[in-house]
Amino acid sequence: MSTKPKTPKAPARMASAPKPDPIFALIAEHQAAIDHLDTVWKLTGGDDAPGYAAAEDIEGKTFKRLINTKPKTLAGLAAFADYAVSYFKRRVSWWPLGDDDGVALATIAKALRGMARAEKLSRPE
Repeated sequence: MSTKPKTPKAPARMASAPKPDPIFALIAEHQAAIDHLDTVWKLTGGDDAPGYAAAEDIEGKTFKRLINTKPKTLAGLAAFADYAVSYFKRRVSWWPLGDDDGVALATIAKALRGMARAEKLSRPE
């Protein structure tokens, strides 16, 4: 009785490094747009000065890309929630949410940060 030779298994696919969450780059890009807008404001003295409308347009487009991008990781979601809280507190003279809504969003951001930290600590290196 002859035995059939075993077919060699294909090599296991090597695990690739996770791709960085695009939300981090968008947060940084939006912050840079805000910094540029602030600089133009300080140098020109107001929102009717030449260059301000263009800087404001860049900030607005960057913000739209940011808020329409879904984070891909728990850490990215936590960073996005934190950024949303800080952005509205810092950049908007009127808080667009009620006091309770702002507290709720800040609580969600804090919970996500804690979850992301716990997830990172639980991963084997």
